[in-house]
Amino acid sequence: MAAPEGRRVLLPVDESDHSERAVKWYMQYLKKDKNFVILFHCVDLSGTIPTMALTAPGAFPVANIEALLKQKEEAVKKLKEKFEILLKDSGLKGEFISTTKFSHAGEALVWACTEHKVEHIVMGSRGLGTVRRTFLGSTSDYVLHHAHTPITIVPPVN
Repeated sequence: MAAPEGRRVLLPVDESDHSERAVKWYMQYLKKDKNFVILFHCVDLSGTIPTMALTAPGAFPVANIEALLKQKEEAVKKLKEKFEILLKDSGLKGEFISTTKFSHAGEALVWACTEHKVEHIVMGSRGLGTVRRTFLGSTSDYVLHHAHTPITIVPPVN
């Protein structure tokens, strides 16, 4: 039987130290030259576009919405550049993919896992306590229970 080619590995990224720590952990402990890395970002548009009727008196001006969307676009561009440099410096093959299709990052990650035929997910954890995780939810907990692929969750530094 021939040796398998590299794996498709999903590394969820955002602006947090937690995702950067998980990417660096992957590169230190699991990196294989034949792997293909997908740096995946779910763009959070909640709070960017108001939920009120835009035709109502005093509605949020369209120019303000366009400015907020432009800020999001610039933030994603900076994030992409940052992680693509990290990827290039490590010598790994991969790509940066972002989506606005989902309001919950966990749902986006499970979708991306299936859509891009991912064989392993490596993601950071914020280290929420039991009570906060119960009320706020945990992206890593959601992915752990809904994705049907091996997952490595990198805990926060104490």
